[in-house]
Amino acid sequence: MKIFWAITLLLVSAASCPGAVATDHAPETSPETSQAHPPTLPKQHSEPRPELTTSPEPPSKRLSETHPEPPPETSTEPRPEVRPALLPDSVALPADSTATLDAATREGRFFDSLAVRSRSTWLSRLLYDAMVRGGGDAAQGGKALDETELYKPFAGLEIASVTIVRRKPFDDRSRLNRWGNSLHALTHEKALRRSLLFHEGERLDPAVMVKNKQLFESMGYIYRTDVDAAISPLDSATVDITVTVHDNWSIGADARIDLGRSSLNLFDANLAGTGNRLTVTTNFDLKRWRYGGNEAEYSASNILGTFFRGSIGGGRSFEHTYLGGNVVKELLRPTDFALGVEGRIDRNLVGLSCADSSAMVGYAAANAWGILARKRSFGGSLYLSAAWYGTRFDERPGVAAGINPAYHNSSRAMVALGLYREKFYTTSMLYGYGNIEYLSAGYRAELIGGYAVEEFADNYYCGANLMAGKLSSRENYIGGSLALGGYVDEGTRRWNRMVVDLNLRSFTPLFPLWGCRVRHFTQLHYMRGWKRMVGCNEAVNFARPASLVGFSSPYMGHNRAALNLETVFFTPYRPYGFQITVFSYADAGVLGDHANLLRDRFFSSFGVGMRVRNSRLIFPALQIRLGIFLGHGGWLEGRWAELSTQQSVTRYRFVPSSPDVVQFR
Repeated sequence: MKIFWAITLLLVSAASCPGAVATDHAPETSPETSQAHPPTLPKQHSEPRPELTTSPEPPSKRLSETHPEPPPETSTEPRPEVRPALLPDSVALPADSTATLDAATREGRFFDSLAVRSRSTWLSRLLYDAMVRGGGDAAQGGKALDETELYKPFAGLEIASVTIVRRKPFDDRSRLNRWGNSLHALTHEKALRRSLLFHEGERLDPAVMVKNKQLFESMGYIYRTDVDAAISPLDSATVDITVTVHDNWSIGADARIDLGRSSLNLFDANLAGTGNRLTVTTNFDLKRWRYGGNEAEYSASNILGTFFRGSIGGGRSFEHTYLGGNVVKELLRPTDFALGVEGRIDRNLVGLSCADSSAMVGYAAANAWGILARKRSFGGSLYLSAAWYGTRFDERPGVAAGINPAYHNSSRAMVALGLYREKFYTTSMLYGYGNIEYLSAGYRAELIGGYAVEEFADNYYCGANLMAGKLSSRENYIGGSLALGGYVDEGTRRWNRMVVDLNLRSFTPLFPLWGCRVRHFTQLHYMRGWKRMVGCNEAVNFARPASLVGFSSPYMGHNRAALNLETVFFTPYRPYGFQITVFSYADAGVLGDHANLLRDRFFSSFGVGMRVRNSRLIFPALQIRLGIFLGHGGWLEGRWAELSTQQSVTRYRFVPSSPDVVQFR
């Protein structure tokens, strides 16, 4: 079928432009960089060059397979020069030779050439965009890559120069693309350079290079980042770095439309090219035709190049009013420090599931924390962290000793000592839609202690957290976390409010099925509480991360277990860059107060759905879902059909955060 459409396109192109010449890529101009003439390597060197330890294939080539280039642009925007600096001297690839190319590469070149030809007329463009199956990351199978291997030949070399190349979100092939680029503010080079973890004169560290790529792509306004290394032509003992940053279309909107309370969210994730985000939300009630108020938030991703990020926001959403802000710096290197200060004033009408009623809750809360980490000889980092939390209520439900402890005025000091290690793998088609993703693997183990000064009693706290995640040689991933803790009453020396929280998750490598790339996800969650007090937040229901899709249970209990199974079909169709995925899910859970899970209430949900997203746009994925809900009593209530945007996925991270108690929720 591919060949049929290819021939059709060739005929249309030939008829409209008989003199066209098939080429792999359109002519390109020199890059827009921070240097007028970046150094390039000659084809031969008299100085010895570092040899690759893994493969004679250039890392730059393998990086381009992991980060596929967009179709060739016809704009005058500069593009980076291809530099075979990572290719050993003993390897030569003839520019015009295809005899040694495998079938997949030849097919790729054919369709690249076809893409160029298809731009000759509006009809050929329409046929190509609508009929030809998308490539991108789906073509390379979403395999996980340890990118540190690509930079190891340059490890320890001094960085001679760092060049920044900036890319617009779209090519200039169509009027619509040019109009979109004109509305977009290209990220300032100064903002990008402030986010670099490496600088001229420093020694190249492969782990830092990969970490910087992950840091860039965690910013919502950047679509992709390529960091290329090349031996400097002026000094073979130094290396030149080129950082190519592809912007996302950063202006977006999100909406939650319901017959009741709804909201419209407008945002710019790269305000005026600074990397800062401005979000404005309007709330309204369609059923009662009532205005619900506005909310606004402004956040800065990197304040003055210090790697501190901050945000301030506030507003009203019906009965909910708030004002809050924070300044936070996370751990970025194995030897580093982290700090955070947060504060919030909040007033909201809260549903009290324990009493089947609601009450106004108003409070002021603040916390501050810090972490010191130092890399050790075994590869991991030893860290010490401390935190202080304080909460004061001015409106709340009735409280007393042992009743509603979640609404007690309190302050607590916490300390933790632990070990951690984190490593990133580059992959795709994991939680995203064809764009590059970073999968973390590693471990974290910590012991936590603290002292809480509460309204009716003072308590000591003891707890522990364990986390681990590993990617096997066959690209099966399995990870898990175990957290347990509880309070010890200072007067009676008895344990209370104890909890254990267990999470396991895994996913398979991509495998072909019915022309799609398929991946299966499994998650198991178990939580149990002992010697809990009376009142709200002293029992749990089905809520994230242990939720059943589309199902909200009115039941509560002290024990909860949930199994979530989801199979995602990444279809090969990408009309106009929109990746279409189809998924099926089966969730099951038990909830109750019996230690024996077989005696607790059973619930389940089953369904299918479809998600659509263009990874070059910052809009969230549009999701359509149909489901059914069953339990021990038969049919259950739930959201049978839903049109929404996909909720963000919580990803495993092993880097330490502020020490705190294990939450029972």
